[in-house]
Amino acid sequence: MDTSARLVRTARRSRGLTQRQLADVSHRAQPEIARLERSGQAVSANLVDLLIRAAGCRLVTLPTDRTPVAEHADAIAEFLGHHDENRAFRQVIQLADDLAHEHGAERVALAVAPPPPTRDVRFDALIEGVTEFRLREEKLPLPRWLKGATTKLADTWFADRYTIGDHNVIAATPEPLLRRNVVLDQSELRSV
Repeated sequence: MDTSARLVRTARRSRGLTQRQLADVSHRAQPEIARLERSGQAVSANLVDLLIRAAGCRLVTLPTDRTPVAEHADAIAEFLGHHDENRAFRQVIQLADDLAHEHGAERVALAVAPPPPTRDVRFDALIEGVTEFRLREEKLPLPRWLKGATTKLADTWFADRYTIGDHNVIAATPEPLLRRNVVLDQSELRSV
């Protein structure tokens, strides 16, 4: 997927809009939006900006080459849509790494846009927990979407299936994850 398609789709999904709703508020045809998101066809920056603004977002640049949380969530949803939980989980680890490599305002900026739902409450809780953990590491402010995030799994989920029932892993799980009933050793939140 090219940059234009990814930006438009991420903005639309992070605001909970369907393609039809975005078409209505942007005064564009729904098939045009579907084609842009699906094919990644070359489009003007003006059209991308118009669609992103219609979704209630702004197109900005950040002084980082790291991927924002919302884009990671969109990629995770794609992997899950293809029933590939392993790649979805690796994407979460990359999200944790990207946040860990930035500090201060840049780390907050990567997390400020609300992530679109992945359609898997376990991964939604994991994304929220990892993001909150990384922001609290540096005592940074939480973005509005995260302050209101209340995703809590009904049952405890060991995100790494090889650690199911391991009490040492439970003890090593960051509090923002535990509060959401997600168990994942803090050491897993960085690439090898």
